[in-house]
Amino acid sequence: MDKVILRKFLKAEFMEKQMAHPTISGVPQGGVISPTITLMALAGLEKKIKSLFKKDSHKVNVVAYADDFIITGVSKALLSELILPLVKKFLGKRGLGVLALNLRFV
Repeated sequence: MDKVILRKFLKAEFMEKQMAHPTISGVPQGGVISPTITLMALAGLEKKIKSLFKKDSHKVNVVAYADDFIITGVSKALLSELILPLVKKFLGKRGLGVLALNLRFV
């Protein structure tokens, strides 16, 4: 991930009603650059997760699309006890808090 480019995107102003407004934090809701920035921030997440399962990599799958991602696994315990802490740490290093996660165990 090119951190210089990412910082420039995050600090760029946004336009509303032909007026420039400073970006205080994050990306404006619905911003066209949001999916790109999200994919930049998530770069490496799947590889990090898959590295936990060198021989049995089918236990967990990661799908990232636009500004969302889904992680599926063979059990709720695997996801909550092993994968979730890893994802929290990964996102935390990128300045993304736990509040950004919408957890659903089915």
